[in-house]
Amino acid sequence: MPPSLTPAITEIDSDWVGERLRLRAEVVPRGAKVDRVRFRYRGKRFKAKHHGGWRYSRMVKPRGKDEPGDEIRFKVTACTISDCTSRTGGGEDHS
Repeated sequence: MPPSLTPAITEIDSDWVGERLRLRAEVVPRGAKVDRVRFRYRGKRFKAKHHGGWRYSRMVKPRGKDEPGDEIRFKVTACTISDCTSRTGGGEDHS
């Protein structure tokens, strides 16, 4: 069986910047260029912004009753032109 060409989502994290929440992911291409990365947080989908290398992030308004110190769970989907992979994870504010 040939190796998978879908991107590998190696890290998922979040942190607070003022009153906004930053969703972050590290996505490593495996054989094909990463075409798009999306975050799904509390039922809403956000297009990730690429920050060079393997880093992607997006600043969002917190939803529900999320506040600093809570564990923030969200899903990351990374796609090539033909295949996608997803992973759920999150982070917690440690300040």
